[in-house]
Amino acid sequence: LTPARGFVEPRAYQIYCLLARAFFAMPTIRTMIEFQESLDKAYSWRIKELDQLQTSIRFSGSEKARALIRAGVTMLYAHWEGFIKEASECLLNYIAYKSLNYAELRPRLCALGLKRGITELIAASSTGQAARVLENLIEELSGKARIPHENAIRTKSNLNSKVFKDVAFLLGIPLASYETKFQLIDLELLGRRNSIAHGAYLELNQREYLNLATEVHILLRAYKTDIENIAITESY
Repeated sequence: LTPARGFVEPRAYQIYCLLARAFFAMPTIRTMIEFQESLDKAYSWRIKELDQLQTSIRFSGSEKARALIRAGVTMLYAHWEGFIKEASECLLNYIAYKSLNYAELRPRLCALGLKRGITELIAASSTGQAARVLENLIEELSGKARIPHENAIRTKSNLNSKVFKDVAFLLGIPLASYETKFQLIDLELLGRRNSIAHGAYLELNQREYLNLATEVHILLRAYKTDIENIAITESY
């Protein structure tokens, strides 16, 4: 939000933004119980909302059902993207507050924690500058890991199979059970959502929508299980 000119003092607006960010920020996750509660909460409200919409579509007349199906497809995609992002950042939050050393983490998470330094190293314009950046990176590697978690997962509002693979790789989630769903993610879910967002007419009947909803439920449940397994087995 941008304040109207002369209406809100700049300093007051800055304080408002800081308070808003603090209020909506993900709470710190310090224990396995807190992690499980956060993950369950992120999952359960989404499933409940999708189930309610699914019931409405199932028992609606054809005209109303067509409108609900269009809304339902956008909702299915929103919860697919939203849950992958929230669940992933929930895990990163939990890992971040375990105060582990970089040496205790897999390289992919080390890369996330050291991303800024790695970017500076790549952009270094001289050998001397590169050497200084590298020295800092080596020093950081010997200490406590600093793992970002708020907005660390970038879905680009376009969570297709390629973006999903990047997220899964970062967290160490095996892709085998998802690969058969990539066409569904790219065409049936994301493709249809994009068509609706651009004002195109969507020809999708009740049975096809309910099948798509079932597939999205399966994907969300599988991802939740994988995230839980990583936390429980400490395979990060």
